Amino acid sequence: MTHLEEEILKTKTETLKMFQIVIEQVENAYKALFTKDVALAMNVKDKEEQVHRMELEIEKQIENVFALFNPVAIDLRFLLAVLRVIYNLERIGDSTKSIAKIIINKKYILDEDIFNNINLNEIYESAFKSVLLAKQSFESEDVKVAYRLIEKNIDLEELCDEAQIKIASYIRNNPDKTDYGLSLLSMLRKIQRMHDQSKNIAREIVFYLEAKILKHQGKI
Repeated sequence: MTHLEEEILKTKTETLKMFQIVIEQVENAYKALFTKDVALAMNVKDKEEQVHRMELEIEKQIENVFALFNPVAIDLRFLLAVLRVIYNLERIGDSTKSIAKIIINKKYILDEDIFNNINLNEIYESAFKSVLLAKQSFESEDVKVAYRLIEKNIDLEELCDEAQIKIASYIRNNPDKTDYGLSLLSMLRKIQRMHDQSKNIAREIVFYLEAKILKHQGKI
């Protein structure tokens, strides 16, 4: 294995570690949201700094690879893709922190009627699965999984659109609970962004893997 290949492998390993931390953040934010666990929400909020630090460390590592090895072709595509992958992972982590802060600041009160009516549980689980698919496609270098994630949007978008309409109606009918309704809207948008950012990751994986497939076929 060449020095460049060792650095590429190290970069992938560190990115997978970042994936795992972000997945834990998404899962813990979910648990805190549905159990109103403020202590767990505090943990999510505090741990986001670790996600940010990992992004910076991987960025620095890639900068060193550029400076020392001047990578080209497939290696260059991989490193460029990783830069965008870790950016989107950090944004997912930031969304979990925002959800945690809503819980910590007690702007979120579990109102069973509207909570169940907007299918927030189903929406969050769908977004969480998107993050898991993004990791799977990156780790196994499976372009089919990446494409499946990119095309996975209609059901979630429809659920989010319906939820926004129901929350708006809830606020109109319960003006004394406007703050709660707005908090729900904010959480809904953060959850939807986690799904969108997972799709962004999938697009970067396709950017790298399709070139790798063409190289193996002798077309580049």
